[in-house]
Amino acid sequence: MLKRLTALDLFLIMFVLMFYGRLSVVLFIPQYAIDYGIPAPYYSLHFAMVSIGSAVSNLLSIILLRHVNPKKMFLAIGVISAIYEILLYLYPSPETLLISGLLIGLAAGTFWSLTFLMVCELIDAYGLSTTDAFSRYNVITTVMSALTPLIAGAIVQTFGYGIWLLSALAFLIISTAIMAFFKDPIYYKTYGQYPIKEDLGKVLGNKRTVITFLLIMLFMTLTVSTWSSLSKVFFANIGIRSVWLGVLSVVVSVVTIIVYWLLARQRFGNRRMIATLGIVIFGAELLLITFTSNPLIVFILEGIVGTAGIAAVSFSTQNILKNTFQERTYIGRPIFALGMYIANAIWFAACGYIIADCGGYTAVGQILGITVDQFGFRMLLLIMALLTALWAVSMWKYEGAMVKDRRD
Repeated sequence: MLKRLTALDLFLIMFVLMFYGRLSVVLFIPQYAIDYGIPAPYYSLHFAMVSIGSAVSNLLSIILLRHVNPKKMFLAIGVISAIYEILLYLYPSPETLLISGLLIGLAAGTFWSLTFLMVCELIDAYGLSTTDAFSRYNVITTVMSALTPLIAGAIVQTFGYGIWLLSALAFLIISTAIMAFFKDPIYYKTYGQYPIKEDLGKVLGNKRTVITFLLIMLFMTLTVSTWSSLSKVFFANIGIRSVWLGVLSVVVSVVTIIVYWLLARQRFGNRRMIATLGIVIFGAELLLITFTSNPLIVFILEGIVGTAGIAAVSFSTQNILKNTFQERTYIGRPIFALGMYIANAIWFAACGYIIADCGGYTAVGQILGITVDQFGFRMLLLIMALLTALWAVSMWKYEGAMVKDRRD
């Protein structure tokens, strides 16, 4: 059976195990912080530290990949992830929340850059279809994004936070051990032979492509990534937590796969229109959630409406990274990710200020004449909804080649 598995299959198996080992902890940290009585201002600071760590790790990965092969870097990710999980297990405190945020960022930034790099290398080395390979990668990521919180939520609810952290640690150890046995030459490749200045010049050569990429990634950071992180605090406060958070993730996964399947099956030609429509739908979700605390309504809006919008955007731009960086992925992706994470860190700090200035998560206030709780957070939601409108306009104006379908 093992002989029938392709190089991509083997990599994705390791990816699945390490994905659970890392994400099962990251997803439930807001609930963990609330239940351990950690003050609310530390939530946004935690996410800011995650962004700072991610920015630093992307910068380091550019330097390290010139001398250290991806296999060793994956092993280092396993070790760093194990450290923050042990810290959270032993010392639940505000200081640990900030330190773990930095370590999560260091591991996460490198993990996603390396994962993307390895998929690109496997595509080039084995002549795989870019669309097919990334569709498999995206579907697996989506499925794991559903199963991980469902399993972790059940563990938290049944056994508590201790077993939750230990189960994640076990998966990290297994995935790291599997990576240690990989022998494919691509895991031993280094990039010191490529001149950084020349490679950056090639990446930055197509100005329109770079502008399109930057706009998509910037708006994705300011809206989707921010909502993905801070929504866990909002969900916990309205009663969507533990197993129900896991069920929500399953619904998100199913809806995402259905949208991907329908769009791939129909082969719609105008991806710019699909992406723009997806952004508008996601913005509508944020706007509607601003005015409700009903768990069922929020569940439907997040699980079906907003998810369908984000899936449409992701599908329409799924080749953007590889098309932008081409064979310079090892340097292009981390360079731009560095900028995005720095922007994200600043934005999370700004989000914390906006929430606090408007009374925090406990304040009650009025928005457009409607009385709402968690007033500070809802004001941030309103701002993000306005940002999605700007994003939709930019998507429509800067189409670029990468949102067009590639028949490869």
